[in-house]
Amino acid sequence: IEYEAMVSFFINNRWCCESAISKPACIGELKLPAIPPQPKEPRLYVMDVSQGIMRVRWQYFTCVPPLTGALVRFRAVGARKWLFAHPTSGALIDASPEKEPELIPYPQSDVNVRGLPLGIRFEACVAFRNKLGTGPFSKESDIGHIGMLAARLLKCTYCFTDFDLQTAEYTRALENFWCPLCRIRHLDPFNAIVEQSGILRHHMFMRPTVSFNLDLPELKAWRKEEQSIFARCIKVNSDITAQVWPTKLIVVINGAEVFRIEPPEEGHVRRDVPKDISAGLRPGMNSVTVTIEDEHPSSYAFAIVRTQPKTAEQIAEDTTACEEEDALARVRMLLKDTWGIKENGHAEDDA
Repeated sequence: IEYEAMVSFFINNRWCCESAISKPACIGELKLPAIPPQPKEPRLYVMDVSQGIMRVRWQYFTCVPPLTGALVRFRAVGARKWLFAHPTSGALIDASPEKEPELIPYPQSDVNVRGLPLGIRFEACVAFRNKLGTGPFSKESDIGHIGMLAARLLKCTYCFTDFDLQTAEYTRALENFWCPLCRIRHLDPFNAIVEQSGILRHHMFMRPTVSFNLDLPELKAWRKEEQSIFARCIKVNSDITAQVWPTKLIVVINGAEVFRIEPPEEGHVRRDVPKDISAGLRPGMNSVTVTIEDEHPSSYAFAIVRTQPKTAEQIAEDTTACEEEDALARVRMLLKDTWGIKENGHAEDDA
């Protein structure tokens, strides 16, 4: 901010005339008039477990023109819609084009959100406003929750284990639910996962960026056996076993970018396939960072897997053949909608 000054002398018990105004000067970089820039992410604090109260706190900064207040939006992690915190009641309000959310006046730098359920993960972000407009919202805060986290279990119809969806949603038929781990195992039969320890790391995205260490002390031995390390990703809310990358993804291993997935060009369909990351790994400890950009990050499950290549002949040998009657029944079931074939083998027109 620019400052200016003028001076006057006190002589014989009276002030003399004031000087001319000095040239403006500022400390640090001069801030030009503009809407507020993106603030740092706020912090969440649990204030009262019994009443479900969580406090959102943020820090203001100097801006030209001066800040007039803040907007705080709040949601359960994985939800598609943001709600706005009321400055006094702490209620969560749905904003619309006809009704803008109410501004939390400056210098108030926190708000208590009330009536939150227990065991649910929440996140918040904040944006500042001055007389020129509202700036961009911050990144999402660290995840906060009140009480013990509640598990969201679904039984996998393939491995029959209970899988915790965490913040992901699943709206398909429950009788078709395969857990992400089973679907990741069956993604690519020509690069089959080595059992029993083939899934080296898996992660359900809650945040756009995840970092972890991957210890591979036997990597040299695996390479001699012609085994590879692949990155795979699926969409959780699906009953199809298919590779699906987020809109954008970057994988950095040991400080070097190993691969990236760019958004598809307009009018084009992107072909998503698993990525071989063996060349980017080293024996021992590896530092891995995965960053995604997507409207709904919690829709995806990511895994790093150890695989062994298989030929078509090997896959055929491992595939159990069914009886002729069962095979015929499957074919009839597949063709009944398109060819009008009933399960007894006659066409519908012949009935």
